[in-house]
Formats: sequence, structure tokens, C-alpha cells
Amino acid sequence: MKLKLLFICYLLFSVTANCQLLQKNIEFAQGHLIDANLAQINDGSNDVIIASNVQSTASPVPVLKRLEDDGTIVWSKTYDDPTLANARIFDITNYFDLIFMTGSIDVGGVKKVFIAKIEAATGNLLDDRYYDIVNSNFNSTGFKVIISETDANGDNILDEGLLVTGFFGN
Repeated sequence: MKLKLLFICYLLFSVTANCQLLQKNIEFAQGHLIDANLAQINDGSNDVIIASNVQSTASPVPVLKRLEDDGTIVWSKTYDDPTLANARIFDITNYFDLIFMTGSIDVGGVKKVFIAKIEAATGNLLDDRYYDIVNSNFNSTGFKVIISETDANGDNILDEGLLVTGFFGN
């Protein structure tokens, strides 16, 4: 009986020790990473994108890192571009060779929903837009972005687009 119990304990400890496939600590020397998000890249690789904000000063700076399945960093980008100043990432999604992210951006003291389009292979910023919800005096934040393929214009052809959920208020 003791031998069976010992064997079961050995199996339990060896299974839990071998279950963790990968752990990689991502660090940023100049500040703290906050609001981290993950997205799987669907370009045939097993890569993932980590999107976060570096909180080193009063305003957060968006950061994206592409990692291979073994944890090797493919590229790392810090978006200190003036168009993304004071941006805060809350969600990302991938659509083939594109990455879309949403969140909030402070424009003249009012928070607006922003959507940014990024090239997945290089991390280059392709486009970013800000949106007012209701009117320009309302604060708004995008929390979740998903790819939508619907027949938006009724021509029986699927139209690709983005669906962003969040909140607004004054």
C-alpha cells in the first residue's frame, strides 16, 4: 500500500512539474508594464503578440512585442509617436498580417476611443484613428476589439470590419 501511495505521489509531482511548457519573463528597464494583453498571430507561425503600456512617467507609452513559441523576441516596438501620445492599450486582435489595438487616448483633456492598425511582420504603425462617442465632450474608452465579417451594405458580399466595445460618459 505504501508503495502504491509513493508511486501515485511521484506521478502527481512529475506531471505538475512537466506541465509548464514555457515561461518567459518580459521586462522593461525604464518602467513598469501595465494592462498586458496577448494575441495569437494567425500567419502560420505560433507567435504571440504582447501589448502593454510602460508606466514610467505621468503618461503611459504603448509597447508591443512579438514572441516566437519558445519565448524568443522577434521584434519589440515602443510607440512614442506623437499621434499615440497618452494612449492606453486595453485590447489587441490579429487578422492575418495585421494587428488591431484599441483603448483610450487623451486628446486635449478628453479621452477618446482609438484604433490603431499595425503590420504584424514588422510592428510598424500603419494607421491610427480617434473616435468621439455621442459628442466631443464625452470621455470614451475601447475595451475589446474583434474582427467582424458581415454583409453591412446588403450586397451579399461579406464586408470586413472591426467591432469595438467599451464605454462612454461625461
